[in-house]
Amino acid sequence: MPHTASFALREEAPEAGTVVIAVDGEADMSTAVKFNESFFSAARSGIRLVVADLTNVSFIDTTMLNALVVGHRRMVRDHGCFAVVCSGPRVSRVLEITGLGQILDVFGSREDALEHVRESSG
Repeated sequence: MPHTASFALREEAPEAGTVVIAVDGEADMSTAVKFNESFFSAARSGIRLVVADLTNVSFIDTTMLNALVVGHRRMVRDHGCFAVVCSGPRVSRVLEITGLGQILDVFGSREDALEHVRESSG
């Protein structure tokens, strides 16, 4: 029986112009596809402040890492801001090893990430 990844993805809008895409579980190819769908839908609707909340992610693979980079690049291109919330040691370590922690704006809490994107827009 093939392994099916377990994940959940939620979109929240803490304020106008901002979206938080929260991922729980395993952030693999299936998750990345759903993340991209949510992200690009928000971007097309004019959202320019995006937070990817990976607080409850237990595993992350290269397809999800790529989705984060694509999100970051799109927001830079559109003069928006993209931040990542990551407090777990596994995902933090992957971001560190891959060098993405130097490229992405990574925060230990959702509150810090939201404050960062708010400040970027002002």
